[in-house]
Amino acid sequence: MYDVIKLANYVISFCVKNGNPISNLQLQKILYYIQGYFYKHFEEFAFDEDIVAWKLGPVVPDVYYEYNHYISRPIKEEYKPCELPLILDSHRDVVDKVILKKYKKSPWDLVNDTHSELPWKETKALGGINSVIEKKLIIEYFENKDI
Repeated sequence: MYDVIKLANYVISFCVKNGNPISNLQLQKILYYIQGYFYKHFEEFAFDEDIVAWKLGPVVPDVYYEYNHYISRPIKEEYKPCELPLILDSHRDVVDKVILKKYKKSPWDLVNDTHSELPWKETKALGGINSVIEKKLIIEYFENKDI
């Protein structure tokens, strides 16, 4: 498992290096997709922290508050190696594929995508906004999905 802030730093750095910095809103959705596809491929989660069903979709609160000073602006940070996780090559392949699939989507397309998916919809319906999206829902939803 990876430190979620360092994993977020990795996602941000990847996007900056590829010429498409992302907002905090996009980062939240990408982390959600990384968590789901990571579990599908490795039967373990990429990070320990809960993902919560907020009004605009899945959010990792610790990461959100780390970057909320950017508001809706792109995050253009370049991180030092000590601020990035040491990701195993097999893990990096999955993480990079998820980022490449999602990082050019607009924040609102990502919000719409996650709002249409079972984990957020069911969590919102059963527990309401600000409820934790159960890991079981993430596992079940992503088990038959391809990156």
